[in-house]
Amino acid sequence: MHVLNLIMCGTILHLSVLVCAVEFSDCGSTGATVVSLDVSECDTDSCTLVRGTLPTFSVNFIALRDARTAYSNVRNSAGGSDVVHFPQSDVCPNLAPPCPIRAGVRYTFSYTAVVADSLQPGSMSIRWEIFYGSGAKFMCIEFKAQIT
Repeated sequence: MHVLNLIMCGTILHLSVLVCAVEFSDCGSTGATVVSLDVSECDTDSCTLVRGTLPTFSVNFIALRDARTAYSNVRNSAGGSDVVHFPQSDVCPNLAPPCPIRAGVRYTFSYTAVVADSLQPGSMSIRWEIFYGSGAKFMCIEFKAQIT
């Protein structure tokens, strides 16, 4: 009976994690394989970001290469303005396990940031990039969102 309860609880917890995952596409990652993207305001069917709110963005990845330092940028993939303002672009303070990034290790980068009030309402493709300290692209993903 206890084993069945554990299996059921594990299944429920696993499903609750899946509900938060957002569909994304890779846009040129060279240093990581992205496993999942979670955005606190989104679910699998839609991602609505409300201007002025503080969603948490979490990307789970497996590093393919080492990196001593890395920084992040989230913007409209059409080349527009920042979607969220990252006052601290350094990835390391928000990375688990902590920097340095080592090849073969699974990481979670999480950041809570304000959705820019200056964004125009409507559909948008968002590009999230992480760069090596040298400026070369480490990871790049895109996902669709509705801005309200």
